[in-house]
Amino acid sequence: MIFGHTMITFKKIDNSNWEDCISLSVKGEQKGLVASNAYSLVQAAYQKNCVPLGIYFEETMVGFAMYALDPDENSFWIYRLMISAENQGKNYGKLALIQLIEYIKNHENATQISLSYKHNNTVARKLYASCNFLETREVIEGEIVARLNLK
Repeated sequence: MIFGHTMITFKKIDNSNWEDCISLSVKGEQKGLVASNAYSLVQAAYQKNCVPLGIYFEETMVGFAMYALDPDENSFWIYRLMISAENQGKNYGKLALIQLIEYIKNHENATQISLSYKHNNTVARKLYASCNFLETREVIEGEIVARLNLK
């Protein structure tokens, strides 16, 4: 475990859990809303600033998150946050997001967290708004950008 509390913990993706990670998927109607975990792991292999994490409930991986420090902006981005189809509706996404925010806050010079989502991803929009992310007028690759100021 690299961080977390009693219910939800995070573990880095490595040789011991990458297959569990790529076996997770969202509900069918959500497939176009978030990149697959396999794609995300390839992205992390080539973008060395990405940190891929398994989201665990007890000893079971229930989701995936990936964050990075954007050196151009000197701000943190949450690139991925997904909970597998069979584990949705159990509040794991919100608990994971809250803990990920707290973890990023502890990085030196962390002043802002950014993320983006497709305009029709109402579940993500509601989740991020509930944690005080504010939509900006920015759109990156067709996705709405939202930011959380940490200071």
